[in-house]
Amino acid sequence: MARRLVERGHEVVWWTGQFEHPTKLYHRIPGNEVPIPGSENSKVVLLYSPGYSSNISLMRFYDHWRIGRSFREAAVKEPVPDIIVASMPTPELVRASSDYADRHGVPLMVDVRDLWPDVIADRLEKKFGFAPKWLLYPYERDVKHSLSHADSVTAITQGCLEWAQSKGSRTDAQADHDRVFRLASRAISRNQTRWQEIETAWKVRGFDPNSGKTIFAWAGSLTNQQATRALVQAQTLLSKEVRDRIQVVICGRGDLQNQILSVKQACEHMIYAGFVPRDEVQFLYDNSHYGLLCYDNTPDFQASFPNKFGEYLMSGLSVVTTINGVMQQEYGDQGFIDTVASTPHGIAEALTRLADLKPGEPIRARARAVFQKDFDADIVYEAFCDHIEERVRAGSAAVEKKDTLAG
Repeated sequence: MARRLVERGHEVVWWTGQFEHPTKLYHRIPGNEVPIPGSENSKVVLLYSPGYSSNISLMRFYDHWRIGRSFREAAVKEPVPDIIVASMPTPELVRASSDYADRHGVPLMVDVRDLWPDVIADRLEKKFGFAPKWLLYPYERDVKHSLSHADSVTAITQGCLEWAQSKGSRTDAQADHDRVFRLASRAISRNQTRWQEIETAWKVRGFDPNSGKTIFAWAGSLTNQQATRALVQAQTLLSKEVRDRIQVVICGRGDLQNQILSVKQACEHMIYAGFVPRDEVQFLYDNSHYGLLCYDNTPDFQASFPNKFGEYLMSGLSVVTTINGVMQQEYGDQGFIDTVASTPHGIAEALTRLADLKPGEPIRARARAVFQKDFDADIVYEAFCDHIEERVRAGSAAVEKKDTLAG
């Protein structure tokens, strides 16, 4: 979206962290700034935070607090913007943005991507048997404040938007400015040389799209969730006949990568590729049959579309998922979603059943059509940019009216 705003003639400062959550790696860039092509003053600013090794840890809370502080320290050195678009999570960065917007009279748009802090309470309750209110009180306070003060709230689904409106006690007048914009994806252009490099890289990993096997793909964070563990454990339950007819390709890093490497030793149908560049992931999807979405069936996942969902549809994949929520409500009648139990036996049964059921072209075409209608970045982010510009104009008109009344 930053690129699209620049193409429209706007200057963009994109604030983000040096530490990358999915890979747990740091971006080491001299000066901590990366130019955005097409605009002399547009840039990505990388904020300091110490990082963390586990997604559920006190260190992660400290990391998020520190990145909010880093923004407060750095933002005062930049010109005052015409609008702030703040993604949530994290609550600390959104609250810092909200305070800045209040102080400078700048319109604030909060873009809700996840249901924090509610989902954190659910995770802590599940892992430790309790969720201390004192630990989450700052998040609850900051999220409510930011949502109630925002000029506009956007969210990835209607359910997420309604959650945000309730959490922020937004009035009907405020809600008139709220919108839903899906998490969108865009195909990556590749020249012939790069295509051959990608094809060779996958061949070295043992992936052969012309093997005749039914191919199941997963690329993303390997979080230590019950459903993700079940996906790994399911591979050991498959018969030799099924293993000979399928290939399961897993990409990414995270808590479960050692377990995957261990299981892979006894499961010749598995490929674990580790971290894979985005264009190589797209090659994998373009040459697969099913995309795997094995996450715990919790309220946050039920209410949202994971990033991979749109990417799978872009490549015409059918989706095998342990989540049962808005995906089925919106697209359950399209024939490209297979909902399975989040247990090793449930997933193994699904892989066995689908081993000889490659989706036909009509189903693949329906998946691509849904992508083009609802998840294509060229359409979704064009509309998002329209909304941003409209809120800037509304903010400018409000200031002019106030000045006129004061005069």
